[in-house]
Amino acid sequence: MTDVEAILREIVKARSQGYAVVDQEYEMGLRSVAVPMYGITGKIKGVIALTSRARQMSAEVAVTTHLPALLETQSLVRGLI
Repeated sequence: MTDVEAILREIVKARSQGYAVVDQEYEMGLRSVAVPMYGITGKIKGVIALTSRARQMSAEVAVTTHLPALLETQSLVRGLI
């Protein structure tokens, strides 16, 4: 993705849904689902992501498979960093 408007739309989408999907943007053949990690002040301090090979699962399956574990981890460490 190289179009500025498209990138901004993806940022807005990720903020509203609370997670982001990166589908072969970092590297061809890799798909990631990521959630923000919040510090004690409520500000984002980093992210946690799970990555899989794109040929092994669709983006939709990656979300349904990986996102629940990411959200649980996010909840467990919220405010600890």
